[in-house]
Amino acid sequence: MVVAILLLNLLGGRSDLPMDWRHLSSKTGGLPAPNGGPQQTACLVLDVDRDGVNDFVIAERTQGPSVVWYRRGKTGWTKCVLDADALPIEAGGAVCDIDGDGDLDIVFGEDWRGNKLYWWENPWPNFDPTVPWKRHVIKADGANQHHDQLFGDFDGDGKPELVFWNQRAKKLFWAKIPADPRAGPWPYAPIFEGEGEGLAQGDVDGDGKVELLAGGRWFKHKGGADFAAYTIDPAQTHPRMAVGD
Repeated sequence: MVVAILLLNLLGGRSDLPMDWRHLSSKTGGLPAPNGGPQQTACLVLDVDRDGVNDFVIAERTQGPSVVWYRRGKTGWTKCVLDADALPIEAGGAVCDIDGDGDLDIVFGEDWRGNKLYWWENPWPNFDPTVPWKRHVIKADGANQHHDQLFGDFDGDGKPELVFWNQRAKKLFWAKIPADPRAGPWPYAPIFEGEGEGLAQGDVDGDGKVELLAGGRWFKHKGGADFAAYTIDPAQTHPRMAVGD
């Protein structure tokens, strides 16, 4: 595998100036060489260390390490192992301050070989490149395969919830973050039955509240774990979804 990214600098923060693109690749030495394994299934872009600059995290599902953080510094990039174990991580992933300590934690789910959904606890500010992050379990029962996860305040209570697809169950699930998210699996409930993937969020109906979009549909929260589903395109059950004005 070759890791490659494009960096965009908006000069002076002005949109009327030329944009400066730079191509960085592990093949040319611009990024640290990736770990072994032919299936890098997931990538998240986030400011892991709260320095105001985005980093990225790569997941691999054929061998360990399964989760690696590319940390961006002033003079280049450092590769840090977040989980050294081999895990069958599916495409998707999400970020959220799950434990409320001010930094972003990460979520990935297992593919067709596993029924688990995990979150990794960001140890900011105590980073040690030789110490992997603590991995916690969100889900450890039910059917396998979790392609796509998303955090958002879909019930309007001011707190983020987790929505995730479970493809072998043919269901979309919704989970509120428990008071102690480290204490074992979280409670979760189905909000839609049917095949699908792809997740996004936005104010679809202009009521000032965030709605969920998933699998070619959008969902209106009615109360509790009750969501009304409205079809956007019945042929697009497995799309990549995005929302914009």
